[in-house]
Amino acid sequence: MELYSTSEQEKKRINSSFNITEEEIAEKFKLLKEWVESTPHLPLESKEQDFLQIMLLRGKFNIDQAKTKIENYFGYISRYPELYRPLGTFKPSQEIGHVVVLPKRGPNLERIIICKLSSEEDYIDIERCILTAVSSAILMYVKDYNSVCHLLVDFKGVKISHLQKLNLNNIHKLYNMYENAFKFRISSLDLIHAPHLATLIFQLSKLILKPKLISRIQIHEDLASLQKKLGKEYLTSDYGGELESVEELTKIWDKIIETEQDFFNRLRELADRSKIEDCSFGVQGSFKSLNID
Repeated sequence: MELYSTSEQEKKRINSSFNITEEEIAEKFKLLKEWVESTPHLPLESKEQDFLQIMLLRGKFNIDQAKTKIENYFGYISRYPELYRPLGTFKPSQEIGHVVVLPKRGPNLERIIICKLSSEEDYIDIERCILTAVSSAILMYVKDYNSVCHLLVDFKGVKISHLQKLNLNNIHKLYNMYENAFKFRISSLDLIHAPHLATLIFQLSKLILKPKLISRIQIHEDLASLQKKLGKEYLTSDYGGELESVEELTKIWDKIIETEQDFFNRLRELADRSKIEDCSFGVQGSFKSLNID
């Protein structure tokens, strides 16, 4: 994950947005580490310094929230082991669904993430697209010191028939995982191409999304609108920007996924162990409306 490393200066800028001093962070980290070391059911990974620093950030430097994040991170592995076993078992460049995290951060140090299809085929295994996206999301959630994401969803090639093949039970599980274990703070959600489909999904999303996120959704009718909002320096060449194309960045993700196979193998080991030993980790939370902040 060297390409996505965070400098100490960037960490300080990210931390400053929470109105907390470095001394306070150090004290909270100490308390969190002591708690983890006194909690025997948590795996060894929970004691790693980088992991604890990121979980403290994910909990907005609230100790109780950070504890819940850690419990739920491992808890959902035992709750939904069937969803963890396929993670990381793919090569991004060979998949129809692409999820690319841009190495260049946005103006507020946010991570810009592009979700799109690589072709316009009639048949698409949409659930495999989702699981490949989850692989990248979990990797960034655990490895990337970042507090805010800016999502760009490209609907080019997406058809209603693709969405009709979704397994609602699995979608429920994945939503549960996101809401309670892998939630990223979303600063903006931009939708591009296929405006009629995007508009339909936007209207349906109002049934479950909270007003705060709905207010951050923008449907772009053309690339000029997208470029005006984000700036070309923060867009890939596919969208008229100055960065590498999605295809080029996807090849970089091939190497990242390959390099992180030990991480994914460990997830699969924990998933298999949960089936044999019934090692539940006390998952907290339930299926509910999406909470952004």
